[in-house]
Amino acid sequence: MAIPSTRPSRRLVQRNARVQQHLALVAPIASHYALRSAESHEDLHQVGRLGLIRAAELYDSRQAVPFSAYARRHVRGAILHYLRDTAPLVREPRRLQERRLQLKQQQRQ
Repeated sequence: MAIPSTRPSRRLVQRNARVQQHLALVAPIASHYALRSAESHEDLHQVGRLGLIRAAELYDSRQAVPFSAYARRHVRGAILHYLRDTAPLVREPRRLQERRLQLKQQQRQ
């Protein structure tokens, strides 16, 4: 009976290398959506990293598309999917949001 190797496969090593090289892609995308949503920046950053890992797993180097362009789409898609899943079912009107913000500002003063 053969003992399975504990050494990672070549494909896994390549995936991990791609993820490490392109971690910087996640921060600006996560920041963009953190400013436009109620979700925390850290949560969106983690979801974006998962999207990057998924992109690295699915990427085929024979494609004419560079990995960074391919990965951006996956990171953005993962974040948007997360936001759709966690968004409230009913959104309050913009006018009420603005009034709530004004009230908070007045309470601070």
